[in-house]
Amino acid sequence: MGVGIRLKNILDEKNITLKDLSLISGVSLNTLYGITKRDNDTIKSDILTKIAGSLNVPPQYILGLDGYAPQWTDEELESFPDGFIDTKDGLLNEILKISRNLTTEGRIKCLDFLKSIENKNLDSNFISEEKKYHEWDMTRLKEISKMHDEGIVSDLDYQKLNLMLSKKLYIPYLEDDEYEKEGQKLRDYIRKAEERLTPEIRDNKIASLFNDDLD
Repeated sequence: MGVGIRLKNILDEKNITLKDLSLISGVSLNTLYGITKRDNDTIKSDILTKIAGSLNVPPQYILGLDGYAPQWTDEELESFPDGFIDTKDGLLNEILKISRNLTTEGRIKCLDFLKSIENKNLDSNFISEEKKYHEWDMTRLKEISKMHDEGIVSDLDYQKLNLMLSKKLYIPYLEDDEYEKEGQKLRDYIRKAEERLTPEIRDNKIASLFNDDLD
């Protein structure tokens, strides 16, 4: 399995098309099509970084390299104090210890199993927080839609913002000046949309996200 097939599998899992990925990452559709069609074992580092950042996955995950799961490297894990990245029941570190000693194939099997039981075992607090964030994203997207109708946001930028907020595609923070400039422009649109909301709606949504006292 090469980079192309792994990329297609990731896109299928996230319900994202090549066109969606091209819009949000800045990588041309022809380039992405070529990657998936040729299914090579390698990919240019700058393109890999843009794709991985947009999909919010580590580059190693797309390359299929040993060590892609967990996302931290062994050195990073060892730098944390004991229990720093753990849950109250102490199980997270145990899971990470096991994962670090598995082959890539073993980690993939573990990942598949975790996905199979995910919906039955999701933490209720996590579900609640995800719902709040989704509602906040939809509130901002609704205002951005109005900005689009008013001609403030272009058709292309609206497509990108819609993918960001509805499908959780991310603008990666890269060093490339033009790419960062594009990302900043979209973040400015989101900030403008928030400013256009009535204080009551905006403050209540933000307070709810951070569990602040609404009184």
